[in-house]
Amino acid sequence: MVTSAQVPRQAPPAGPSPTGPAPAGRHVTQGRHEPPDHLPGTPVPSVPLGPVLVPVSDLHPTPVDPDAVPDVPSGYDLTRLPPVAWWLRRRSWQFQLILPNQILFWVVIVVGFVGPEAFDDNFATAITWFVWFSLVFVLILATGRGWCAVCPFGGLAEWIQRGRLWHGRGTAGRGLGLGRPAPQWLARGGYVTTAVMFGVLTWIEEYYKVSDDDWPGRTSWTVIGIIGFALVAFLLLERRAFCRYLCPLGGLIGVLGSGAPLTGFRARDRSVCRACTTKDCLRGRDGAYGCPWATWPGGSENGVNCGLCGECFRSCRSGNVGLFVEPPLAALTRSRGRRADVAWTVALLGGVMVHQHLHVTAWWGSLDVWANDLIGMPHGPNPVLFVALTAAYTAALVAPVLAARYLFYRRPPGGLPDRGTSFTYRATPLRAFLLPALAAAVPLLGCDYLCVELLNLFQDSPKVLPAAGRVLGVVHGDSSHASLELLGTDAVVHLQWVVLALGTLASALAYWRVSAAEIAPVARAPRAVQVGGVALIGLGGALLVWFYTLTQGAAG
Repeated sequence: MVTSAQVPRQAPPAGPSPTGPAPAGRHVTQGRHEPPDHLPGTPVPSVPLGPVLVPVSDLHPTPVDPDAVPDVPSGYDLTRLPPVAWWLRRRSWQFQLILPNQILFWVVIVVGFVGPEAFDDNFATAITWFVWFSLVFVLILATGRGWCAVCPFGGLAEWIQRGRLWHGRGTAGRGLGLGRPAPQWLARGGYVTTAVMFGVLTWIEEYYKVSDDDWPGRTSWTVIGIIGFALVAFLLLERRAFCRYLCPLGGLIGVLGSGAPLTGFRARDRSVCRACTTKDCLRGRDGAYGCPWATWPGGSENGVNCGLCGECFRSCRSGNVGLFVEPPLAALTRSRGRRADVAWTVALLGGVMVHQHLHVTAWWGSLDVWANDLIGMPHGPNPVLFVALTAAYTAALVAPVLAARYLFYRRPPGGLPDRGTSFTYRATPLRAFLLPALAAAVPLLGCDYLCVELLNLFQDSPKVLPAAGRVLGVVHGDSSHASLELLGTDAVVHLQWVVLALGTLASALAYWRVSAAEIAPVARAPRAVQVGGVALIGLGGALLVWFYTLTQGAAG
């Protein structure tokens, strides 16, 4: 059980108990989850996952203010469309999504080892670095966790963990693995751990020159390493604890996709979820698994923790779960109970991106050489500089917010809300300013990540076709004479300007909204805070436009 020191407890709400005995024969996963998405100050229902009574993440049946969240969520429910609902009800739905990617990634592994040695000619490197890593950011900005629904890394590991490809009729049977709960220290950190993992993966990729090396086998080894890491985690830990706490892309996708139009599976009517006594969406039932992400649709307001697997939709006996779409930024700007792990993940991901920008410049390269000579490393990027730059960037983000806190903070009547003492939710005057501000930076950061890949997408992606032809034996020779650019360098740079302008406007609008709703109540001069924050966002966007122009689009 999570102790009361970790999550504040209150008496359970009146009405039917949210708990109940697990039906006999039902396949459930034992263990516990730290509830990082639980809104402090609300009851924490405990759901029996097998013989152990545990609190599960996202279980907050009522908000701090019962009138703050309507029972009927905003947005359009895609499952109201009969073809969509019919497809989502198929037990093999996610298997159908994952299988093509699973086949493709194993082709990448094999071809990386046995295909042509030239980077541009090898299908493994061309499809991975020129197409996949570019389109995944488009998918994030449009669908949030859309990649998680089709991910071959977690897909293969989950099949092995469950011992089957999808839930058949009757009970699920017994798969492999220990089904251990995620360690409390790991769960408490939330997405910060995944951001650190992404930084480590980025450093490894740059150090070994995986994305621009003469030996495509390094790309294959990278894919094998991620699959192996996921498999070990799935066999040790319960459900998709790997995806929430360890996946190098998990925090990146969840945080950058938090403003996407697709906001995941949520309850159609929260009052129905509060009255439910079985919580099949979490525990599963005959013919359907419980949510692998341990996310309760009745408490979900966005798609940050929704892996789009659809298990809750298939398992809900009341038909009270839908797949919602909303206008862009809607979920990001209305979010209640801001999470510190999400905010610090934004800062860490920004630090990684700043390094991506600087390492293409000559002066940073000279600095890398100097630092490597000091510690005896053969080549860059220097890990000490990598970490120091991320820390410096984080400090630069916090500095103006810290100044605003000391200049403009006023204690609201009754003080700040009691949100417990956890790292994720603890309320402080600095966090009252910092968490909304970093949430508003998400659109610009996401557009920056996308812009880094546009040069590859529009100038190198056509190389995938002849590379695929070599795999099929219909194309021979190298591709030096067959280079085809979809856009020239100047056109790509202009497109980057447009994307960054849209990201800057989106972040400015998001900050204007969240500062009015969340910062104004604790600020002596709310308009000054609003205008100052928007000005800083505009300055950040202008600096990015200048840098992409300076490097001719090759800022990553």
